[in-house]
Amino acid sequence: MHLQENTNEAKEMRQKVRTLLLSGEEKNLLLALQLIESGGMHPDFYVPLYILAVEELWQTAQEEDRPYFQLLAEHLPEKEMHDLIERTTFHVWWGIFIKRLSEEISLRTAFIQQNWKEIAVLAFYRSGWGAGTCYAHQLLPTDKIMEKVAGNLAYGLDMWDFELDDLFPELANVETDTIMLTECRLENLSPATWQNPYIETVHLWEERQDKIDTLRGYFPNASYTVQTAKGTTVHIA
Repeated sequence: MHLQENTNEAKEMRQKVRTLLLSGEEKNLLLALQLIESGGMHPDFYVPLYILAVEELWQTAQEEDRPYFQLLAEHLPEKEMHDLIERTTFHVWWGIFIKRLSEEISLRTAFIQQNWKEIAVLAFYRSGWGAGTCYAHQLLPTDKIMEKVAGNLAYGLDMWDFELDDLFPELANVETDTIMLTECRLENLSPATWQNPYIETVHLWEERQDKIDTLRGYFPNASYTVQTAKGTTVHIA
């Protein structure tokens, strides 16, 4: 079967190839490449290959060790590949990479302009980073975002890329002991209508200290650490 055909069978097979490409397992990656080689390249594969190419550029300086980058380069214009190299040079992990994709509207190439949302979602599901970007641009339902975030809580819940003005109710069910709100503005923080009993520590910047009384309504069992401009930490029970 040719993967470029416009049949339901070919579409299902292309989805299978996409799943294989993003599985993270070497045997699946090899199978996907074999299927593409025998069935033909299709634009449906460009975004998964783009994600793999980004990771290759972060992980190796040797061109011969970048099969996904090289495969993508056979089908995208040179300008797109040059842009990809530049992005990986300056944006060195998925959280920052995805955030910049959403912000750099005037710098987007044609491929990024058309596909940045899909790149953001697939990279978020693959890496666990970029939740704030997915939330800010409503790329996924908030409960789905937090469901994924909940599986990546080794160091607590870091809301750095959410940059929230207010808190959303899906935070009530996140079972972790620490939440970092240092990058959140909280300028329109409303009185609590829900509570998270699991949070034991809330991290804030000094200029957000006046929000603590309101935050106690959301996190009734928490104490607070406040980072000052002088680099010291103040603990508030």
